[in-house]
Amino acid sequence: MNNQEAKFRLSAYRPGGDDASDPAMIEALEQARRDPELGAWLERERVFDAAVAAKLSGIAPPAGLRAAILSGSRVSARRPWWRSPALMALAACVTVAIGGGLIAFRARGGVPGGLVALAVQDMLHGHHEGLIPQLAPFQGPLASPSAALDKGMPFDSSKLGAADCRSLSFHGHKVFELCFLRGGLVFHLYVMPLEGSRASGPVYSSADGLSTASWTDASHAYVLATKLGISALEKVIQGG
Repeated sequence: MNNQEAKFRLSAYRPGGDDASDPAMIEALEQARRDPELGAWLERERVFDAAVAAKLSGIAPPAGLRAAILSGSRVSARRPWWRSPALMALAACVTVAIGGGLIAFRARGGVPGGLVALAVQDMLHGHHEGLIPQLAPFQGPLASPSAALDKGMPFDSSKLGAADCRSLSFHGHKVFELCFLRGGLVFHLYVMPLEGSRASGPVYSSADGLSTASWTDASHAYVLATKLGISALEKVIQGG
């Protein structure tokens, strides 16, 4: 079992350890105990899942929800849940309670959920600027083989906005995108200012023919993306 297969199983692991004896989980949990990176990922997921459970436990169901559900069960012609006012009200409660708080919660524990997906979708469908003169002070240092990105950016990230760097919007935050060449190979770096974050090591993943590495420092979240595979990302992250 590799880490990707283990993550797939562990993503269904319930808070509280109820699944620890499940045969489908035992091998994946053992893999997490052996692999520090996978173990750190699992710990972040457990913290996040516990936060979701805590948020949900504090939501009071709308008045009349039970009666509405029982009434609906007696109707022979079932109607979609979104046409039930009571269920819509519950959905709204969940959206407000979770949506408003967990983006920030994710930020404190690592890269915000959804930022990697945003980068992948932009890579697949976005219009990128390429190498342009006003961004040379940023793109140039990234091209240096000696620049190990997990040791810090080789430029001042706070100046990207003033340089009119291309940006995307992610839950009200600006995400700056820089493409650069390293050894003649193309990479795309996504940079999101993130107050109150803490440093987290790179997490690698692959989807839709693209590979990504995501990590944070004390003030930013980063996603590095390429079509060249995880080994190419590791060279850029570690320098080389």
